Amino acid sequence: MKLKSFLLGVSLAAVSAFAATAETWKLAVTDVEGMERLQLEWGPFKDGECPA
Repeated sequence: MKLKSFLLGVSLAAVSAFAATAETWKLAVTDVEGMERLQLEWGPFKDGECPA
């Protein structure tokens, strides 16, 4: 029982640490016409690669 509680605690701590470093991303699913409209309103899209 103690091992289960310990593992649960470690898991919750890891999830909390990951959530604290999370960034907000905005996604849009659209066709070509909608993509052009999004680019006019929001500016050009940025590269989606994560920084290393």
